[in-house]
Amino acid sequence: MEFQRQVEGLPEKPGVYLFKDSKGEIIYIGKAKDLRKRVRSYLHGQKDLKTSVMLSKVAEVDHMVTETEKEALILEDALVKEHKPRYNIKLRDDKNYPLLRLSVQDRYPRLTLVRRVKADGALYFGPFPSAQSVRETMRLIHWVFPLRRCSDSQFSHRSRPCLNFQMRRCLAPCCRRVPEERYRAIVDQVRQFLEGEGEKVLKGLEEQMRKEAEALNFEEAARLRDRITALRKVLERQRVVSLDLADRDVIAMLRHRGKVGVYVLSIRGGKLLGGRFFDFKDVGLPNQEVLSSFLSRYYSPGRYVPPEVVVPFELEDASLIEASLGVKVNTPRDERQGDMLKMALENARGKLMGEGEDVLEELKGRFHLRQVPRRIEAFDISNLGGEVAVGSMVVFLDGEPARDQYRRFRIKGVRGIDDYAMTYEVLKRRLQRGREEGVLPQLLLIDGGKGQLRIALEVL
Repeated sequence: MEFQRQVEGLPEKPGVYLFKDSKGEIIYIGKAKDLRKRVRSYLHGQKDLKTSVMLSKVAEVDHMVTETEKEALILEDALVKEHKPRYNIKLRDDKNYPLLRLSVQDRYPRLTLVRRVKADGALYFGPFPSAQSVRETMRLIHWVFPLRRCSDSQFSHRSRPCLNFQMRRCLAPCCRRVPEERYRAIVDQVRQFLEGEGEKVLKGLEEQMRKEAEALNFEEAARLRDRITALRKVLERQRVVSLDLADRDVIAMLRHRGKVGVYVLSIRGGKLLGGRFFDFKDVGLPNQEVLSSFLSRYYSPGRYVPPEVVVPFELEDASLIEASLGVKVNTPRDERQGDMLKMALENARGKLMGEGEDVLEELKGRFHLRQVPRRIEAFDISNLGGEVAVGSMVVFLDGEPARDQYRRFRIKGVRGIDDYAMTYEVLKRRLQRGREEGVLPQLLLIDGGKGQLRIALEVL
């Protein structure tokens, strides 16, 4: 009743609300454009078990009013990072996105992978969804365009060309084997390629090859032909998924057996660069709350935010996110965006359910079990120095370690070293408690041989 009274006393203004337990510890932090309306929504309508469990622990609701919705989002992000509430989303990936840096301010530029943009005169491209995708892009560029790969230190101290020159993958600008104008032309081609103008680069190379052939420079024409062939293969791999050539992220969300999976497809210049998967513990919050919190964490300060983010359902506080991040948040606006959302969902399903589910099905078949072993418990007995005996239990839920349920059993009724008797005691204590609590494993693993197996069967 005290909690309800506090809710009714909240202002109808933007801000941040903080749920606290009986010890005054903050267990959840949220943002809202209308504090009273948002927090009141927790008290009405149907709630699943996990939401009810969280609310049962709330003894007090505190709040902080902000002038604008943008300030509310920024404040929420800062408070979550400071207090780390147990029911807020925790993204394991907190790195800056990788980018490609083309050092056009140098006499002989090179391409490198970085994670921060600096005001140094270089050109930056990206961000890319993962380090793997940006390294693949770098590999393809070096395959097609003979840029130097050596560091600035190596470049300034090199006295003869490296192996890349011998393999015709570099023009050896370190030893002045190429005119600066020609090298600059290649740098411009790389820039155009990274800006999404690969077809324009291709046509330019074809025209250059034709001129070299007409001038009877057949060796140079052959080199250009090889570069053209390689570039065509690269362009064929790039899938155009948006005819408007826009930057946008497409985000799908899925819940499964105590976890939430979110998959983000990154589209830049109308082309699909790749995707990134996140998963975290499902604490039972509504879908809108979960996805809204994810967007706040994912597009944290310093991260690239595309002009548009496509989500699977309408968000109540979409206007708050749009105002604070400067991004348009909407559901699919056409069939093509709908197809991309389906692709993101399939990837989320595969990441969240695929591999673990296959392994559990295989275990069911190999051990002739009646059902899929969702809960697996493994036991081992350790004798420390021949004096202290301890039984250990590890637990797997849906194929993943459940470390918060690991247990140690101090042996109480056995004197001396008797593995069989100790195994009997640990299993009996565990299974008796499991029967009382209604939590029993579908598969038991015992470290030992036939003797330990006989003891386990006797306990069962």
